[in-house]
Amino acid sequence: MKYKRITSIVLSLIVAAGLLCGIVAVQENSVEIVPEASAATASYTRIYGADRYDTAIQIANTIKSQKGNKLFNYIIVSDGRNFPDALAASYLSARKDNAPILLTNPNSTITEKITGYITSNCAANATVYLIGGTSAVSGDTESILKNSGKSFRVRRLSGSDRYETNLAILEEAGVPSGSDIVVATAGNYADSLSASATGFPILLVGGALRDSQTAFLNTIKPSFVLVAGGSGAVNNTIYSTLASKYSVMRFEGVDRYETSRKIATYFQQSEKTVICYGQNFPDGLAAGPLAQINNCALLLAANNDAIKIDLASWRLSYSSNGFIALGLKAITGGYVIGGEALVNKDTADFIFGADLTAIGKQVDSYLSVLKQKKESTYATYQNALSSVNTAASNLTNARSEYTSAVAQYNGGAFSYFEKRGSTTALKILNGTNTTGVGTKPSGFDSYTTSAYSNGVVATGNAAHLEMMRRGIEWLMELNEVRAMEGLAPVTTNDSVWAVAILNANWAANNIGHAGAYRMNENLAWGYTDSRTNTSVAEGPFYGWYTEEKINYQTNNGKQTGHYTNILSAGKGPTAMAFSNLHPTYGTTYAMDTDAHAYFGAGVNATTYYNDFINYYNTTKGNISTAQTKITTYTAQKSAADAALKSANTAYVSALAKYESEYDRVTQNYESLKNLFQ
Repeated sequence: MKYKRITSIVLSLIVAAGLLCGIVAVQENSVEIVPEASAATASYTRIYGADRYDTAIQIANTIKSQKGNKLFNYIIVSDGRNFPDALAASYLSARKDNAPILLTNPNSTITEKITGYITSNCAANATVYLIGGTSAVSGDTESILKNSGKSFRVRRLSGSDRYETNLAILEEAGVPSGSDIVVATAGNYADSLSASATGFPILLVGGALRDSQTAFLNTIKPSFVLVAGGSGAVNNTIYSTLASKYSVMRFEGVDRYETSRKIATYFQQSEKTVICYGQNFPDGLAAGPLAQINNCALLLAANNDAIKIDLASWRLSYSSNGFIALGLKAITGGYVIGGEALVNKDTADFIFGADLTAIGKQVDSYLSVLKQKKESTYATYQNALSSVNTAASNLTNARSEYTSAVAQYNGGAFSYFEKRGSTTALKILNGTNTTGVGTKPSGFDSYTTSAYSNGVVATGNAAHLEMMRRGIEWLMELNEVRAMEGLAPVTTNDSVWAVAILNANWAANNIGHAGAYRMNENLAWGYTDSRTNTSVAEGPFYGWYTEEKINYQTNNGKQTGHYTNILSAGKGPTAMAFSNLHPTYGTTYAMDTDAHAYFGAGVNATTYYNDFINYYNTTKGNISTAQTKITTYTAQKSAADAALKSANTAYVSALAKYESEYDRVTQNYESLKNLFQ
């Protein structure tokens, strides 16, 4: 196959037309669709089979038909499960009378089909090339062909890997000195698939040129090197090495489709062109020889509006007077390789048949879809932002609720009395009260006030909410003990509770009665802080009541004052505070009775207990509820943040896509129209 390279004038025209590159911004609006479009006269032939192997056979049949149904003198067999060998073999096809490339695999059914086709369609003494080792093209294939009775010359071209197999192919093809070559990556098929139509030798490279590849280049001394793909495919180090010795041009697009069009523009020479699916390689592997025999390019396609518009515009540009005047031929037909599951009918019809009017409408439709996507993703972004703000607000409120609830809990008796509006009780706790005061020992109030810092009562102090809860439970036991004596339950109030708290804290550090307030005091140290049996006296009451009652009844002169205080406790509001700060005994109990009613009458102890427990449970519940809210809203905030990030990414992408595609396709369409003016 012979190509005449497009002149720099033609390339300049194509660049100016916007079909390869060069985008300028235009004002956003619908494109102006011109009615006087070129006639949609192009047609195409779809070549496909039941699978990649059958498709390759159908391509071979098409080549055979174009050669006048002559038997093949050369044929190539390559592994259909991978791409490097078959694409590298495209040059061998060009050198061997446009030999078709058949695909195979070790499966016996495929082997029989391929060897049967070769036997029926190749002349006696034909040369059959097997590309790759026996893991690529099986030994059975070779054996069957050698024993076919047709005297085939079976030649296996292989190397230690794809790169050495590539060189073995080029050596067999016999690359003339000064030949133009293509350099493409062996790591992906897209660029080399497009290059397989050129008829140029294809040198597959990895991350660096091998010594064997450098030796090959030094031998043939190429006059021109076409680098297929960007730096992500063939890196800049390889490019620079080549450019230091040879004339080099890189054909690079924003994606495989634009790269394919750039290569195609450089090589397209006839009224036909070949279209292959760009998302996979199998059906296109055998298409290079078909493009070569038709002196045309091989373009990658996909079923989306942008690719359809680009390819239809590319094809239509060759119908313009300016291009034809430069010796190019209008593309009026071609081939689509593979079934409709790959390049569907709508895409193929548009690529080969769209005129200016149809392309303009498609551009308008395409941009409309992108604009809707942009607006939709922006709406999603706004909703996601609103969700983040809501979650953040909820989380802030929950944290505030938690802080307030914890502060309420940490404030212990101080917060409790403040909540109840008990100013006298607060004065007692703070050491500023003067009512009912006896003789305060030095530092009496400090054991309570110093334990209350920054709104937090120290753990174990009688003013701590947990200590107050335990104390009021022991007060309820006091009434149980009194009931055993047939006595009425004691009453209680906030002020006497405050006094009991002060006495418990002082007594936890000082053994003895403080006498700070003129009240009846019962004190105990070291008793257990647990209740297991409500029918007998426990804790301090075991000593105060059970033991001292025996002393009282036997009149043996032992201690009975705590017992008599229990009996007389009903003479005034009573409270029982609890602390566990004594360094030796741990627990300290202080029962105080306001027998002189310094602080007024008391209330029913059970009612007081229920009020306190309700406060306690509510306070603890508020903490738990706030913690649950924080956990919930933290998760919601995290999910909302992730959704916002995703929505932002989607919107930014959609916006960038719309803006870039708007500029690109409208400019390209304007350039295309200019070609026909």
